[in-house]
Amino acid sequence: MTTKVCSYRFAQLVLISLAPLTCWSQSPVGGPAPADAGQNETMPTLQEVVVTAQKRTERLIDVPISIAAVSSDELKQRQITSLEDLPQVVPDLAYNNIGNNHYFEIRGISNLIGNAPLVGIYIDEADVTLGGAAATQINPTVYDLERVEVLRGPQGTLYGEGSAGGTIRFVTRNPDLNRFEFSSDVAALFTEHGAPSQRVNAVTNIPLIDDQLAVRITGTFQHDGGWIDQPAADRKDINDQDLTNVRVKALWQVTPAFTANAMAVINRSERGTDVSDPGNPYTFTQTFNLTTTPRVTDNNDIYNLTLAYEFAAAKILNTTTYLKVEAPWTNQSQTYEFAPPGTSPPFYYYAPEQNTADHAVTDELRLTSIGSGPWQWTVGGFYRHYRDSTSIPLNYFDLAGPPGTPLPEPYAFSVDTLYKSESAFLDTSYRLWDRFTVGVGARYFSDHQDFTDHVALTQQTGKFSSFDPRAYAQFKFTRDFNIYASAAKGFRSGGFNAASQPAYDPESVWTYELGAKSALAEGRLTLDASVFWSNYSDYQTFGITNASAGENFIADVGSARIKGVEWDMTYLPVKNWRFDVRGDYLNARFTEIKATDSDYAVGDPLDLVPRYQLTTSAQYDYSWRAKPGFVRLDYSQQGPETSRNRSIGPWYYGESDVIHTLNFNTSLAWSDDLQVGFFAQNLLGADGFANPYNYIVAGVRPRPRTFGVNFSVSLR
Repeated sequence: MTTKVCSYRFAQLVLISLAPLTCWSQSPVGGPAPADAGQNETMPTLQEVVVTAQKRTERLIDVPISIAAVSSDELKQRQITSLEDLPQVVPDLAYNNIGNNHYFEIRGISNLIGNAPLVGIYIDEADVTLGGAAATQINPTVYDLERVEVLRGPQGTLYGEGSAGGTIRFVTRNPDLNRFEFSSDVAALFTEHGAPSQRVNAVTNIPLIDDQLAVRITGTFQHDGGWIDQPAADRKDINDQDLTNVRVKALWQVTPAFTANAMAVINRSERGTDVSDPGNPYTFTQTFNLTTTPRVTDNNDIYNLTLAYEFAAAKILNTTTYLKVEAPWTNQSQTYEFAPPGTSPPFYYYAPEQNTADHAVTDELRLTSIGSGPWQWTVGGFYRHYRDSTSIPLNYFDLAGPPGTPLPEPYAFSVDTLYKSESAFLDTSYRLWDRFTVGVGARYFSDHQDFTDHVALTQQTGKFSSFDPRAYAQFKFTRDFNIYASAAKGFRSGGFNAASQPAYDPESVWTYELGAKSALAEGRLTLDASVFWSNYSDYQTFGITNASAGENFIADVGSARIKGVEWDMTYLPVKNWRFDVRGDYLNARFTEIKATDSDYAVGDPLDLVPRYQLTTSAQYDYSWRAKPGFVRLDYSQQGPETSRNRSIGPWYYGESDVIHTLNFNTSLAWSDDLQVGFFAQNLLGADGFANPYNYIVAGVRPRPRTFGVNFSVSLR
């Protein structure tokens, strides 16, 4: 006998689960079902995916914005362990890092310079997006999730400041109120030119009161052996990492209508940086002839309490989050060519210690419609009290001099900013008839800032505000084929410069999008595509807009235009086979420069924006001794991205390499409780620069060819 199974297993088998999840016939133990005598085998079909991207439960195919939904099974199957790995499955998302600076880009919008980020990050209902320095961000682990939702395009109405490019939501698994569960995944990795690595994931679900109270404890413990050496210091594998991440969730079903959900996440990470020399991907040379080694620490604590009560036609929810981050960075360095290379020695920058500390309390109260009526709506308010502090006690900047030369005279940098912001938001839609839906939304944002420069002994205070609307329409040709159009505004707040330099205003992005979502061929083919046009105003970066100031500082230096297309196809041609092709192409360039001395000129591409990204995959499911297994290949290609500073000179420019990555994964259920697998990453041995910072000797390359084995055990 066979049982119809509809599960998140489909998301194991595709790159980006924009389309519904697979549903096909299987035997009770999970292997392919034998055809009944005289009957044809059941062809694979697709089942619906449900998301909460618009803060209410909807079919993914019905949401009138571009979304990538990646399930927990797919993350596990592809060995995706953190946010920085997600671009392998979400082409329109790019990631770069230098030390403790994390740069995320969606649809050409990247948090490079300015106040606050441009890509928002949420864990469940907790807003964990960091502000201030913009580049320092939370990097969540992805074990024991329901899914990851990547919302492309401005999300200013529902997610507010810092979501001009989009929003990344990590939806974790809730505790099961009635079932004990323990599972663990163990992996051993072996990297060429590097040391071995180990990773242990484990989760325990404990019901305390049946149908009422349960707790779920999830842990990730990882040692990364590293692969970069420092010959001058006689040190091996200096970019090793030790990570501990523990998440505890408690769910209390107080009444059938009232739930309380508490979460605590404790993250402790200490690692080396992945920066390597321009001429050798496996060595690092410190500036000023020093033998010190860069290290970064990422310690963060997240606490969240979410209370929800369902009435007959609406749901009221209140979520409160406390966030604490400590992210010191020691022995950081960069190299600057203030003249064409080869004409004069470079200048070196060195900082023995940089301390970044953030504390935030946020609260959101919202009321959301429930049910399937023609009128759907969400209304709410959001408050944030946030302090960001950055200090570099000693900065050294000068020519290197011969070995043994003392360091130059240092200078100090120390600022902190207190943010108090409030928002009110509304989103509503109405289904005029079965096929046509229209909607509008808006958010008003107000931000009061107190900025202190502890070196110059100055203080600045000011208020910034923004009004951000959204409008959209959707027409359904059938239940599984629709087109949509939207116009939405995203923004980030303005801010202050050190040394009493002038303040800069908020920046904004208007995006106009036309898209289609479909499930065709009797549910065996999904094809989603969208085109968009973005007008990016008051771009925040370094430049002089007031010649009398005489110094280069953060300002609103100009405008840009971003045009793009993205596509997403999944095809199940025959039983046990899957193919996926997903990608995007972007043209993001400056259209106006209003600064007298700027990093950019009209026509320059925006920094850290890949010209294109492409991912393809193929998977075959098989059965061996009535146990299910799979074999899959994943190929990805990331086009070049650039970085430049014309205020120094035209030679001050970097471009990343085209990165080709091929990964192999296979797994087999050895028994009902044990799975064994083997994986190989970067089989093509790509070692070019994945970011464009080689010109300041801060280039980062992909992890070298890596092989691994993993074991998964579950007890229920």
